[in-house]
Amino acid sequence: MITRALFILLILLFYAGTTFSQTYLLNATNDGQTYTTCSAILHDEGGPGAGSYYTNSTDYEITFQTSGSGCIRAVIDEYDIEEAYDYLYFYDGPSSASPQISSRVT
Repeated sequence: MITRALFILLILLFYAGTTFSQTYLLNATNDGQTYTTCSAILHDEGGPGAGSYYTNSTDYEITFQTSGSGCIRAVIDEYDIEEAYDYLYFYDGPSSASPQISSRVT
């Protein structure tokens, strides 16, 4: 009985986590914006879904921060970038002038 209750609790927690995430598009509207959130889903300007692509020569920056001193965990589920043309950078601070902590180039 405890196993079943734990399983149901885990499903509810998963559902709650995915339901309450705000979705953001990396586009001209959100370029340079800072968002304080504990849960976010980020898509390129093409939006979610297969066949949704960003346009050439786009260069956008978006910042996510916590309301306290907590960490932010970034999980990259899927990305497709063109070597020598597309770059994805992660910084430890409020802008791209902050120390770079990671990048995805290929």
